[in-house]
Amino acid sequence: MAISGPSMYGWNSPSRLSIVEFNRMMRIVDPCQEIAQLGMECSIAGYPWIAELLSARVADNLGGKPSERLLRFYTGTKALLRARLCMAHLLEKEPRAPSKWQPLALKYIGVASWSFRDPE
Repeated sequence: MAISGPSMYGWNSPSRLSIVEFNRMMRIVDPCQEIAQLGMECSIAGYPWIAELLSARVADNLGGKPSERLLRFYTGTKALLRARLCMAHLLEKEPRAPSKWQPLALKYIGVASWSFRDPE
């Protein structure tokens, strides 16, 4: 959907709005998925202890901790998506910081590999 004319940002150029903005069901995400993704990003950044703390604290407010298997599934799927997005930067004509993306993608693939292993 394209909209042109004055916007809340004050410019008159056409802008794109996602259907997600208008469809409430498409905006609803499992909070456990969000916890898993934030924990993964903290781990990649060098703060792995935050994931467990976050999971435990949020679980208190949600009425219980989700299964380890579910959290690992969410982490693995998000890690693969992030790896793909990292590599997509290299498809650009002149990628910004090209030496950054492959090592970062490999970190995410490592996280996904760990996540999809049987925890038992």
